[in-house]
Amino acid sequence: MLTILLAGALLMSLIPAVVYAGQGGVTGHGRGGNTKPVVSDVYLEDASQVLLIDMVPEVEYYVRATVSDVNTIDDVEYIEFYIYDDATAETSDWDADEFVIFKWDKTAGWTMENNSGGYVTSWTVEGGNCVTPSNFAVTVDDWTLAFKVGKLAKATATWKAKVRAYDEKPGGSSITVSNSATMGAFSEVGFGQGTVVLGSVLDGIEPGAWGYITDPGTYRMTTKAITNASYELQVHSTTTWTDGSGNNVTLAQGTDVPAGPSEFNLVIDDGQTGAGTGIPAVAQAVLIDTATTITGYGSEGRVEVPKNTSEGTADHEMFMGLAFSLVGIEEVDYYGTITFTVKN
Repeated sequence: MLTILLAGALLMSLIPAVVYAGQGGVTGHGRGGNTKPVVSDVYLEDASQVLLIDMVPEVEYYVRATVSDVNTIDDVEYIEFYIYDDATAETSDWDADEFVIFKWDKTAGWTMENNSGGYVTSWTVEGGNCVTPSNFAVTVDDWTLAFKVGKLAKATATWKAKVRAYDEKPGGSSITVSNSATMGAFSEVGFGQGTVVLGSVLDGIEPGAWGYITDPGTYRMTTKAITNASYELQVHSTTTWTDGSGNNVTLAQGTDVPAGPSEFNLVIDDGQTGAGTGIPAVAQAVLIDTATTITGYGSEGRVEVPKNTSEGTADHEMFMGLAFSLVGIEEVDYYGTITFTVKN
């Protein structure tokens, strides 16, 4: 009996145990994150990629920026290029003499961003000379802005460029600042009217007498200075005025009726004697080919314009007189060139 029980126990121990297990699954989902682009280098330079030390208005310069994005640079939506006077706080306001923003946009290309008001300006983006990457499948490359400096860009100030790149992630990259350059002086002068008539159009100026501006009819002429630096307004005249047919008169460089023969004097002032006349208040002689500073316009500040306005001019009025000598004057129209200079 004992033996049978042991055999049964042995037999039962050879049967394996049965284990029941349940299985199921879930879908794993993880999205790769978007990383902001990085602007690593910004250079303010000339066409030969030489870093700038000095700049002047009306000249083309370049801002080269190295931009990278781990998602490839095809992820970059737009890039802002700030050109500014270093003393100016960052702002979005258009400011022709202190702050301009240019923009590269993946769709629209190169534009001036903060002049949405369409203000008249001499700042330009030179789109044909701007450079964008040829392969957007890479993770790093250069963008180069070509631009021309506006006429009123403040002189003697330190100017810089800074760049920020944006993708679909809000905020954009951190700003990277370029080397600095000093803005040089620039000036030009225009006129309210190209020709000034002195004396009666019909009767002229009698020999030995004075004549004053009759055209324009305001009895004065206006110069329009455009300059980014402090200045003085100067004047001089050609030596000889002529009718073009051999009748000439020579500038005597005085303030009285010239002794002659065949001479004339030309005087100028910033004020007039009495209302409704063109008589200069204080007669200052206009000299021959030697620029003389006009009284009243010897210390003028640069032309400044408010934010969000077009570029402007500094307008200066002046009154002029002309006297012929008693002898050697023909009944003809004499013409000469009066030159005005904005000296910085």
